[in-house]
Amino acid sequence: MNKVYILEMYDPNGDIESSILNVFSSKEKAEEWRDRYIREEYNIEDVFVGDLQREAYPVEFSINTYPVL
Repeated sequence: MNKVYILEMYDPNGDIESSILNVFSSKEKAEEWRDRYIREEYNIEDVFVGDLQREAYPVEFSINTYPVL
């Protein structure tokens, strides 16, 4: 059975509290895209090696797996 990985963002302060950012064929691709998104949206330099998701607080990201028929 094939799977897709959906990257979702939860922003308690945003106009839309929860949204789907993108769909991926692997968890690794979703994580790479999420990290790039956080760096761009929050102006975090590539040399930063800390927890990117912590830098985006209170925004939260999740990667959920769904089967594809």
